[in-house]
Amino acid sequence: MATSLQKDGRPDAARALAWSAIAIGEPRWGEAHPQVRFAIEAMARIVYEQGALEEALTWERRALRLRTQALGEKHADT
Repeated sequence: MATSLQKDGRPDAARALAWSAIAIGEPRWGEAHPQVRFAIEAMARIVYEQGALEEALTWERRALRLRTQALGEKHADT
């Protein structure tokens, strides 16, 4: 949904929704849960598209770490 909001030209709503998904999901299921990982990856894309490059890099590094843990270093999605 956050990605759809971003594509629909509603960047503030997209960022808020991605943040909510992370803030609610992470304490409940942990950051490695697939839905939480997806929200972190979405946040990285959203803030990148908004021009917040340093913040995007922080989110993307976190996403890469989680993808590597879940899928392994040699997986195509990593």
